[in-house]
Amino acid sequence: MTNVIEVKRGEKVLEIGTGSGCQSAYIANLTENSYNDRDHQALADRTRALYDKLIDKGYTEYQHVRTKAADGYYGWEEAARSTRSS
Repeated sequence: MTNVIEVKRGEKVLEIGTGSGCQSAYIANLTENSYNDRDHQALADRTRALYDKLIDKGYTEYQHVRTKAADGYYGWEEAARSTRSS
């Protein structure tokens, strides 16, 4: 899927339904603007905790992954307006 969209540095990628975070981890290596949402709070928290543990171990590319628990149907308005968002 990521090969098809040909992500380049600086581009924004919104992934809806982050799941285990494998796809967003890959995207974090391609662009510093990775936005991921999950409609289930417990799963979103688990994925974010995994990224935070990896960041603590020195995998700094995961700092580029922004996560939130939300219904991705309407996108991520705050991220659409700016280049960087949390």
